Amino acid sequence: MDDSDPTKIIFKALCVQIPADAKEILFQATHLESRQLEYQKAVQCLADTTAHAQLKVEMLQVKCASDEKHKRIGTLQSSVKQKISYLSAKREALLAELKQVEEALARAQQEESQLPDVLRDLQQERDAQARKALQIKKKLKPMEGSANEDTKEIEEANQIRLRAISAIQTLLNL
Repeated sequence: MDDSDPTKIIFKALCVQIPADAKEILFQATHLESRQLEYQKAVQCLADTTAHAQLKVEMLQVKCASDEKHKRIGTLQSSVKQKISYLSAKREALLAELKQVEEALARAQQEESQLPDVLRDLQQERDAQARKALQIKKKLKPMEGSANEDTKEIEEANQIRLRAISAIQTLLNL
């Protein structure tokens, strides 16, 4: 080292006047430039850590949103499947009912096609019974009096007969 340098001479003179703890701080400050790379790395690492934490938060938010969408998809799929199942069962029931209705309709149409023959037969039977009723009516004689009068007459005759029998028995016992 060259002690003739005036800057070094002034530095040495000043060094004696600077307290030891301040000397240590100033020494570190003069060598701060040599720590520039570690400083830059530390700053970058802190920035990366902060960015990483923010990304984690964002990732969790996106994951939650994704989970919600997944649940919604499952719910929608389940809902649609249930709806399809219900409607399929309902369709089957309606098809079965439709089949019964179609069979009943076919029977009714068959009955309708036979209706003229059945009606003709029934009308013939009705007409025959009406003629028979008319013939029976012609055989009926007009009746005089009423059923009450006839019943009364029969009772009076029975009373007379009973009195006669009683009188005969009394005479025979004498």
